[in-house]
Amino acid sequence: MTSTNCNRDARVGKALRNALDLDLKGETAMAVEELSGVLEELPRVAILHAYLSAFLSRCERFDEAVKHGREAVRLAPASEMASLVYFQALWTAGRGVEAFQEMQRYLVLQIPLQYTNVLLDWDLGEQEHSPSREN
Repeated sequence: MTSTNCNRDARVGKALRNALDLDLKGETAMAVEELSGVLEELPRVAILHAYLSAFLSRCERFDEAVKHGREAVRLAPASEMASLVYFQALWTAGRGVEAFQEMQRYLVLQIPLQYTNVLLDWDLGEQEHSPSREN
């Protein structure tokens, strides 16, 4: 690994730790700012897009969450984490059909671990899991 990669990896790790810490403190909007700044310098890091997507969804910034989830999947198409975050961004944005299309795309590539847990834990009768916005 080159020193540039080490520096990049250190910045990614530090940014993720800071963002997760902010989120745990209820400062999700600040976590969004933290990751957005790092993404300006490192736009091709899928994990940054994935976490940013999750935080944006929590801030109800659904269109931006979907955009970053899509980018995470584009950069890491075989990553179940990226796929699941994109699925959740689509779902919370009320785009259920697209969410299931993403799940289907991923299922063709890999044996799902996290999706299996989501489906097993899912109570289809719960209102909070229903898409709230139209496609």
